[in-house]
Amino acid sequence: MNNEQRIKEIEKRLKAALRPVTLEIIDDSEQHREHLGAQGGAGHFRIKISASIFQEKSLPEQHRMVYAPLADMMVKDIHALQIESKATNTTEILNLVVNTLTDLKAKDIKVLDVHTLTNVTDHFVICTATSTRQAASLADKLITAVKKAGVRPFNSIEDQVDTGWILVDLLDIVVHIMLAETREFYSLEKLWSVTENIRNQNDDTNDSPATNSQES
Repeated sequence: MNNEQRIKEIEKRLKAALRPVTLEIIDDSEQHREHLGAQGGAGHFRIKISASIFQEKSLPEQHRMVYAPLADMMVKDIHALQIESKATNTTEILNLVVNTLTDLKAKDIKVLDVHTLTNVTDHFVICTATSTRQAASLADKLITAVKKAGVRPFNSIEDQVDTGWILVDLLDIVVHIMLAETREFYSLEKLWSVTENIRNQNDDTNDSPATNSQES
């Protein structure tokens, strides 16, 4: 495994384990190539990470949480790991997203809390754009706003501009910027409302006491 592959593997593991709001992995191997472990081919990496899961955790606890999913890589793929971590308040970022979209005149902004329904994200933010041009502008300006707050989207919007549905993936928050006809067709609000109702019905069924149908 080369260092580029190692970085992709580190990113995949940390995203799955910690769902970071921001994540940057820097290859510092060249600066440490004389180290004994580095001479054996292992890399030297610096990780800058923020995540809501770090809230109320001490710095050593945060670092242990970063090391845990990478433990087996520390044997031969990672010679040294420098970690810069901090807790992020998801609510603050959610408010930033909603306020930014509001200021940019996005229409019918809705926030869905889906954290009990999926392990992919905590919130969907859905809004309507009046044209593909406005959708692209909303996405671009939203990305600029969240980057200024230290949040880096985990996807590119370049291939989505003309589709009528632009998704901005902030991991804990996924923003859907949709044309009216696209939003009506896919009905995400209704879809996730149905999912929640089914989940609640299943929970009620599982919680109900068993009944004896046999007659005495």
